[in-house]
Amino acid sequence: MLFTTRSTHAPFLLCLGIFITFWLVQFFAFNIIVWSYNFCHFLYGLCAALLAGYVTVPTRFFKRSLQENVHALKAGMPWSPWGGLIIVLFLSAYNEMIVDPRENGIPFTSAYQNFVADMLGLSLCLVLSHFAFRDRSVLVHQPVQHTKA
Repeated sequence: MLFTTRSTHAPFLLCLGIFITFWLVQFFAFNIIVWSYNFCHFLYGLCAALLAGYVTVPTRFFKRSLQENVHALKAGMPWSPWGGLIIVLFLSAYNEMIVDPRENGIPFTSAYQNFVADMLGLSLCLVLSHFAFRDRSVLVHQPVQHTKA
């Protein structure tokens, strides 16, 4: 998915807003982590997938000059929900199925709801990317030409 200049930073700004809101509520209103640890996993699944979508920036981006990179960013920045989905899926599975049982002694069958919450966050990321982050100007339909048979 190629973002236009207008929407290049949309996932980043959404995550920044979620992080700031989370920490303001956490510090000044009530303890979200104690209230619902699964909600925190949900936010992780959503925000990590949105931010990890930027990992799909091509390596040639880092080999260009600063002026060429600025021109490339003006043309549009690549972002993919699929890159974020794959990265977060593997990180979540590794954490919940391997790390937590080893480090905390919690078997996956007792803590699977954390993994489910991560997957719900990933699902919301896909829904947002499909409906909110797509560049609508590319979706203009070309007129259909009918030929006589």
